[in-house]
Amino acid sequence: MNWGKGEAVLWIKKRLARTLRPRPALTVYTGDDITDEAAFAALEGHGVTVRVGAHRGRADYAVKNVKAVHALLRWLARGLSRFPPTRRIAPLTAFGTFPRLRL
Repeated sequence: MNWGKGEAVLWIKKRLARTLRPRPALTVYTGDDITDEAAFAALEGHGVTVRVGAHRGRADYAVKNVKAVHALLRWLARGLSRFPPTRRIAPLTAFGTFPRLRL
């Protein structure tokens, strides 16, 4: 297969949507290099994309470093935890170039 990160992220998103029904899944993709641009483009309007580093590129948002990614994910987790379990968005599945998360 000749896939890049754009095709891969859409494939994963599609399979998770089937698995997690009826709960919606929030796609959050972080990346720190040029190869992540294809995923940012593929998720345009269908997820939240975050570039790690100075150049934002096609991502929706940019953060300074990996530490800022961790803070962003903690913020999202706290916000999502306010919903009752039956209404809560499916758990975050993290893909990207950062170390193991401690939420």
